[in-house]
Amino acid sequence: MRVLCGLTAISLMVHPALAGDEKTSGATATSASERRIVKEVVVSAPRSAVWKLWTTSDGPAEFVADKAEIELRLGGRYEWLFDRSAPEGARGSEGCTVLSFIPLEMLAFTWNAPPSIPELRDSGARTQVVVRFAELQPDTTRVTLTQHGFGEGEAWERYITYFERAWEVVLTRLKEHCERSDTFIARVGMTREAPRLQQDSWTAGHVRVTAIRGAETRQDFELTVPAAVEDVWQALATTAGYRRYLQPEAEIELKSGGRYGVWAGAPNKVLAFVPGEMLSISGSAPPQFPNVRQGGTWSAYTFEPADEKATRLRLSVVGWRAGEKEWDEAFDYFLKNNALFLNTLHERLAQSAAGADPTAPLLVEGVVDAPVEQVWSAFTTKQGLESWMVAMAEIDLRVGGKMLTKYKNEGVLGDEGTIENTILSFEPNHMISIKATKPPAGFPFMNAIQRMWTIVYFEPLGDEQTRVRCVGVGFGDDEESRKMRAHFDHGNAWTLQKLAEHFRKEAR
Repeated sequence: MRVLCGLTAISLMVHPALAGDEKTSGATATSASERRIVKEVVVSAPRSAVWKLWTTSDGPAEFVADKAEIELRLGGRYEWLFDRSAPEGARGSEGCTVLSFIPLEMLAFTWNAPPSIPELRDSGARTQVVVRFAELQPDTTRVTLTQHGFGEGEAWERYITYFERAWEVVLTRLKEHCERSDTFIARVGMTREAPRLQQDSWTAGHVRVTAIRGAETRQDFELTVPAAVEDVWQALATTAGYRRYLQPEAEIELKSGGRYGVWAGAPNKVLAFVPGEMLSISGSAPPQFPNVRQGGTWSAYTFEPADEKATRLRLSVVGWRAGEKEWDEAFDYFLKNNALFLNTLHERLAQSAAGADPTAPLLVEGVVDAPVEQVWSAFTTKQGLESWMVAMAEIDLRVGGKMLTKYKNEGVLGDEGTIENTILSFEPNHMISIKATKPPAGFPFMNAIQRMWTIVYFEPLGDEQTRVRCVGVGFGDDEESRKMRAHFDHGNAWTLQKLAEHFRKEAR
């Protein structure tokens, strides 16, 4: 089906992924895999000291294990050995690995079954354990441990029962060690978190941005989204949600190592998660940052209810290499674009929350890696339109002028397969407004389209980027108009993605 897009006033082809029912790929499963163990303790010790107890090879041996082998990197070893005299492979968490971490805040790792449950131990079954560290006061830390990813059956019931008790013991010993060990108290007195240097913060739209440069280079983005946690989680962690609010071609497998394909060619993977609370994914980058694109960064979203209809959302991005030109440029690029992305998420969810008014303007926006003059040309010239959108195009750029387009290189412009739009107004390199005056044969919303028109804004973001903002106006409250609105919501987002891909290819 062709989309007569209010965004460009030309015909768009709905991507095949949009056809039919949308199903949540990798959405949080039901039954046993939804179950989780949650344990929490507050300890009297600086967060940096508690962090070291969980993330260094010497740490677990201080309070719970006989020995540990920990490599704090993605995929690194995370092994607690409880009985070094036992046969190899039966000493503890051999073979377990680090899934993700955000320094001082979150650690995720795989965990195996104890030797007392051989059917799971021998099969290599693994669950996820996510430990989060919150500084309540300079010398007080809350530690929250969540384990999930259980299977079905009697062996898994024994596994859950075992770790309900085991993690309680671990956290009890952690608390006792921090509060009763004179040696520990004296030693950690020197390890309180030092103030972060080279830290800058500012507000971009709805987002509070923090850039930390130096030895612990990272980015933090915080905002309050006007939607319940469940809705924000669906938007970022499920195929159906991401397609609805952000990217019609998204494919998400919500499992450790699962695909997090939210743009064409994205190599991102799910690293770890706690449903409704935390989502960690590997990073990537546009082609102009080839070394960063190969990997190295990773991120984590955290979700916290502000109230029943609002969510405090935080995105932290780590893994940066400081002092290298390409990495520094990519760092600045993502400071800007992650904020833009989160502002878009805010606006899409706000629109959805206001969905009781189907006549409200429909907003779709995106950032294109090209100067505004080039993006304007791509929308408003024959050569530009045929370079990325359609097979045939003609445009008479004047008030009252016509824009004619065809997807296939068949027939002639003006036949029944042609889409005709009329230019209502424009300001070169800044704005164009358009209205569909002759939809193609078979367009399913012939009545509703008569009342609709679109304004497209082009905003330069420096010399090499442009924000394209589309506002569709004239929707009605009838069933046909509601369906057309949903149609354009998906189709326009897909169109902006295609435009962005066109300029990424041009840059290669």
